[in-house]
Amino acid sequence: MKNIHLIRGLETGIISGIAFGAMLSLSNYATALSGFLGVSIVFIFIAHALISIIAGVVFSYTFGYKIGSHARSMMFGILYGLLLWILSSIILYFTFKDLQGFGLIVFMPLLWAHLLYGFLTGLIYDLLVPDSEQE
Repeated sequence: MKNIHLIRGLETGIISGIAFGAMLSLSNYATALSGFLGVSIVFIFIAHALISIIAGVVFSYTFGYKIGSHARSMMFGILYGLLLWILSSIILYFTFKDLQGFGLIVFMPLLWAHLLYGFLTGLIYDLLVPDSEQE
């Protein structure tokens, strides 16, 4: 039964990661980040896709046993997206010294993307995994 969480976590991460990548491509953050890091946008998209897949598996193992309704899945997803935003903001803030001059406010526009990623992760996981397998 535990393998179902791995498989559904991978599926959830892939679907949510594509949505998150699409949101990044609509904003100027992907372009700015690729210019700042000196890498292509394709690399940024692949990196975010891989991180999203890992995050989907972590969500599945962390919250998959606690989801019992659509509302709870979306609530856990949004909270998970908030946690990912906080962690990624802290990591980027302390990794790149140039960003410290702007303060943490520079990461506020990414909050909506992470919350939407979490919402989609919770919703997609709940739709992919039957209630009998969420225990």
